[in-house]
Amino acid sequence: RWYPSSKRCHGCGFVMASLPLNVRTWGCPDCGTQGIDRDVNAACNILQAGTALLAGAES
Repeated sequence: RWYPSSKRCHGCGFVMASLPLNVRTWGCPDCGTQGIDRDVNAACNILQAGTALLAGAES
């Protein structure tokens, strides 16, 4: 329920401490990825989390 899908960098996993809703794109201070779209990033993270969950459920 409280998975930080918008604040977690889909590339390296870094989690921003704060990301106000008015910030639509951001840059990761850890890996340097720039122009991360908040909504696309959240979708990538949810896909990764769901895939990992399903992979663990099948073993």
